[in-house]
Amino acid sequence: MDIAPAAQFDERSAVPSGPDRAGSLSPTTGLRWVALLWVASMHTGVGVIAETYGSILLARGGAFALPGVTLSVFGHIAGFGFVATSLFFVLAGYSVTVSNLDPRSGALRRPAPEFWRSRLIRFLPLLVITQAVRIPQFLLTTHDRSPADLVASIAVNLLGLQAFFPRYVRDLNDPSWTLGVLLICWALFPWYAPRIARLAPRTALAAMLGCLLVSLGIASLFQSLHGTIDRTLETADYWTSLVHTHPIVRIPEFLSGVLLVQVHRGYAPWVAKHALTLFVGALVALALACALDEVVIPYIFMHNGVMVPIGWALLVGLAEYGAVRAVTPRPPIVSRLDRFCRYVVAWLGRPAMIRAGKASFSFYLLHAVPVASLIVARNLIGGRPALFRGPIHVVSPWELLLPFAYLATMTVVSVRFHEQFLVPLTRHIGRRFPLKTAPTAAWPENAQPAPIGTGRPAEAQTSLVA
Repeated sequence: MDIAPAAQFDERSAVPSGPDRAGSLSPTTGLRWVALLWVASMHTGVGVIAETYGSILLARGGAFALPGVTLSVFGHIAGFGFVATSLFFVLAGYSVTVSNLDPRSGALRRPAPEFWRSRLIRFLPLLVITQAVRIPQFLLTTHDRSPADLVASIAVNLLGLQAFFPRYVRDLNDPSWTLGVLLICWALFPWYAPRIARLAPRTALAAMLGCLLVSLGIASLFQSLHGTIDRTLETADYWTSLVHTHPIVRIPEFLSGVLLVQVHRGYAPWVAKHALTLFVGALVALALACALDEVVIPYIFMHNGVMVPIGWALLVGLAEYGAVRAVTPRPPIVSRLDRFCRYVVAWLGRPAMIRAGKASFSFYLLHAVPVASLIVARNLIGGRPALFRGPIHVVSPWELLLPFAYLATMTVVSVRFHEQFLVPLTRHIGRRFPLKTAPTAAWPENAQPAPIGTGRPAEAQTSLVA
């Protein structure tokens, strides 16, 4: 195994370059909310309704053609919200590594018990609360399972272990399985992250590609067995949940984000030089992936693996544009693209986006709690039975606006919940159960800001999950 220093440094400043520069994580905080909003748009039916209503407008023609095309394209993209799952795990691994691993020594900035404690007190209450509120509905609507099975399902979900048990993963708050997988990744983080920080950049890059091959290999195996599974089982839901949510499937995506930090640090000059190409290329590749549809790229590959390399390019491009960069003369077309990238990064770093990004976990888990009420209201507005679950054929304009209003309302509720309830609760738990330990790795007190293009200590950044 090749061993290399944990980071590359600018000799004039003794401050790490690459993802450790000030502001490099700021846009990824807003990106996290965008990614989870994309998934929530799929959960709430925004894509299906917009695409259906767009086709209705297209059929009318005339002045309705342009709105119809716009809605159809938007609905098609919104319907692919599931592809953001891979991006979310890559992003989570990348950000937690930058925030918690010292780039010079490769050691945790704080002892492992303190790291674990910070994860638990910040995210476990959210998990338990959003699961517990679904228990009454689960018990009232489930009639064909034994009491022991119901108790087992509730216990597994409250402990965040549902991703290991595909049978139970969708019983309570469906999206919470992602937080359960992250708890496993965080539990092992103090063991594998410092070892990854000692890898040579080329070894880390090879390991990233290995993680991608694992994800694509699992998707390929499932694709080849899908027909057999459907014929030999009454339903394929169990196996679909297994390949979508099991930690063995998702941990390689998180690990690739951890490895990406080491690759970004090792190849920081190259990444800075090609930041525009990486950023724009990632956006173009994402658009092509959605445009090609599942007819060209099978659904399971779209769900597992396709977004991983796109996420790599997008994250390092955002990190480079989020940090302070020297402005150099460029050709007109390149200059326009560069301004576009800076605009996107500035938009993701707006205070409102940062607030939404910090509350994105709350939004993601809370949006699914009253979603049954949304479905009932949508059916009633559309003239269908309240409990109708089939395909939507007739859509009214009010039915189109309802999911948008729902997501906007849940965003505001989630931000309020996070800032006025969850953060104070976390602080109270922290004061109630203190854990006093000395930091294991810290920036020197006399560290000076680096020249433009090299950055400042990572503590000045806005962290995604820290």
